[in-house]
Amino acid sequence: MRALIYKRVSTSEQVANRSLDTQERACREHCRRQGLEVERVFRDEGESAKTANRPGLQAMLNFCARESKRLDVNAVVVYRFDRIARSVADHIMIRSALNKLGIRLHSATEFTEDSPIGEFTETITAAVAQLENRVKAERVIDGMNEGLRNGQWMWRPPLGYAKPPEHAMSSLEHDPERADLIRQGFEAIASGRLSRADALRELTEHGLCTHGGKPLTSGAFTRILKSPIYSGRIIKDDWKIDVRGDFEPIVAPEVFNSVQEILSGKKPGRHHTLDNPDFPLRRVVRCGRCSTPLTGAWSKGRSKHYAYYRCAKSRCGRSIAVNTLEDLVLDALRELAISPEVAALVRAIVEDTWNGRTALSRNRQTTLKSEEEKLRRRLDNLTDKYLDDDGIDAATFEQQKNRLTAKIDETRAALADSEPPSIDVAAAVSLAQTLLQDLPECWNRLQPLERPQFLRALFPEGFTYHDDHVGTAENPWWINENSHSASDDSRLVPLSTHSWNQVFDWLHNLERDCCVEGSARRPARLKR
Repeated sequence: MRALIYKRVSTSEQVANRSLDTQERACREHCRRQGLEVERVFRDEGESAKTANRPGLQAMLNFCARESKRLDVNAVVVYRFDRIARSVADHIMIRSALNKLGIRLHSATEFTEDSPIGEFTETITAAVAQLENRVKAERVIDGMNEGLRNGQWMWRPPLGYAKPPEHAMSSLEHDPERADLIRQGFEAIASGRLSRADALRELTEHGLCTHGGKPLTSGAFTRILKSPIYSGRIIKDDWKIDVRGDFEPIVAPEVFNSVQEILSGKKPGRHHTLDNPDFPLRRVVRCGRCSTPLTGAWSKGRSKHYAYYRCAKSRCGRSIAVNTLEDLVLDALRELAISPEVAALVRAIVEDTWNGRTALSRNRQTTLKSEEEKLRRRLDNLTDKYLDDDGIDAATFEQQKNRLTAKIDETRAALADSEPPSIDVAAAVSLAQTLLQDLPECWNRLQPLERPQFLRALFPEGFTYHDDHVGTAENPWWINENSHSASDDSRLVPLSTHSWNQVFDWLHNLERDCCVEGSARRPARLKR
């Protein structure tokens, strides 16, 4: 008579600890006592017993179905019954499948007998293993639940916080390298001094980065701004927890709430109060001498007032009449317009490139989702190891769990950042074609307060005024930087070497700032 041995561990750490060797040695000793010859050994490494869908187990069952009669296999030996299943239903299913083939299930360390009493005892043993598994799982969850309700942060510290020394009274402390920067970002947005994009740009310049040293993405920064942990609150909706944390918040609650109102659109941000219909080029045009944005003011003459743009630096003293500067800007817009043929070519290339980028983004997301699933399986296996009492203590469990949880969080963040921008490229490019072929006419049709956002969408770096001439601070993406002739078709950028990130950022700004709701997709409130 022959027997098969099946052995299993929950994690790769147990493999290194030679738990599989211990199991096999005990199983072989059992076979020797029972007069059984070992035909083959099947093993599962790092596999949970919560499910019967394990490679080694399935291979053993398939082998039994194919070869048990030919090889006279009549026993499957395990170290303990919980090695083959930690669910009563799975245990009975596996035992029944083996019994139909004339194969008995043996445990090397527990009572085994081919009788009603033996079957009953085996079932009770499986039920106890299932009960222990569930009780330990509940204890882990209850412990986390209780800790959260007491204001303790139970996961990896979020950006801006750090883990305090052991035996500290709080669960988080401020990260000296990042906490002040994050606080400055909240306060700059809450006060209206900076927009979200400008705040991220400024903080990045001052050194704000991820734990891995990479710059924060726009999505990651937005998640920080929306996370209540920075105002000192721990919120977990699925457990109905909303409590004050046991740590010092990075920002005051009123500052956090003000930022939430700005993000939701309930409270105006920075640029809503600075535009003046009398001076639509204010802050759009910079002084060519000192690079300071021009401001606008009325000057009193003998009989009436005159509107002038002025350099904000008093020592510079440059000024220009409103009509003169606006005429110069219109001349510059006229020179920057493109022909319909070039516009059609740009449309085809932009849409083709966008489709390629979208495909790459989807491939990246597929890879990240697969990586996240692998990490979750490793976390499940780690939990099984701890619940199975397979040689891991509570401290090691917490350390490894936090490490895997952090990797899962990083993967999920990367997955969110891999989403392509939500741009209606076809609509944005159609709008761009219309604008770029007749920029002065679009300017003339806009209301004064709409003109600044129109220019900012087209030319994020604005214009410069120097020696009675207006030019763009940097050439827009559709103009060749080396061109000298406004009429030369060679102005078109060699698109194969162009920075497509700049193109799509431009289209995103265009769609956001110059479009209205609905399908018309035209500059905001154009006058007919």
